[in-house]
Amino acid sequence: PLETRPLAETILRYGGRRLHTHDPVLSLLQWAGESADPPVYAPLVIDHPVEGAAPRHVLMLQGIADTYILPPIANALSLAFGLDLAGPSLEATHPATADFTPLADLLDLRGRAALDLPARGNRDGVTAVVVQHPQGPVEDGHEVVFQTEPPKIQYRRFLETLRAGSPEVPEVGRAEP
Repeated sequence: PLETRPLAETILRYGGRRLHTHDPVLSLLQWAGESADPPVYAPLVIDHPVEGAAPRHVLMLQGIADTYILPPIANALSLAFGLDLAGPSLEATHPATADFTPLADLLDLRGRAALDLPARGNRDGVTAVVVQHPQGPVEDGHEVVFQTEPPKIQYRRFLETLRAGSPEVPEVGRAEP
């Protein structure tokens, strides 16, 4: 990960001054950048597609523990999309994520639910799910799609069945962390 504070201090020409948590410029940066955040646009994918477009199918694969995109960040996007959690909730199983509120406990905020796999058409015919997988043996959960077979099997099946019109996310064996 890149150290962003020194970069921000250079861009802001802070010189001998340090950027701190309560610096008002951070509010301005948040205000300016927030319109580019994915959760702002996520409702356009399923709930409110642009005129003339159909709701889109979504498969989100979440590695536990992804230390780049921790559960509070990933869960904000899952909730903004209105995804159901397909398969088991894994946040409590890893020390790096055990202190966060699990997605399963937040789903009712959006009227969503935890589902068993296989999953298909769970949102009025649209497949819209997030599946959590344990991290692989080499990198953290951010790379789970490239390191373990279960997510690969799921996204392949999703794409194969999407071509036929109704994508399915299958139940597959879990990789051991």
